[in-house]
Amino acid sequence: MFQAQYLALFAFAAACTFAWLYLERRVLISGMTAAAGWLTLALVGADVETVSSGEVVTAPAPDPLRWLFAVLGVLSVLAVILYTAGAYPPRDHEL
Repeated sequence: MFQAQYLALFAFAAACTFAWLYLERRVLISGMTAAAGWLTLALVGADVETVSSGEVVTAPAPDPLRWLFAVLGVLSVLAVILYTAGAYPPRDHEL
């Protein structure tokens, strides 16, 4: 996967996470899409490539960043499970 595609997938996964976390709309769809995006970023992070001076050069994502993406993917799956169980989003918004 090229670096530009990797960054575009990052932006898409971040937007989907924002949708289920802050907007609390369509949690099932945005949560599963965010989970798929984050987990894809975690899995293919070692195979990222970029083009430099006409040559394809490997530019892997650092392992701690890939672990963070995996945690965000699991968190998105957890949000979907809690939404299905009726525990997310919380019903009362009182402080």
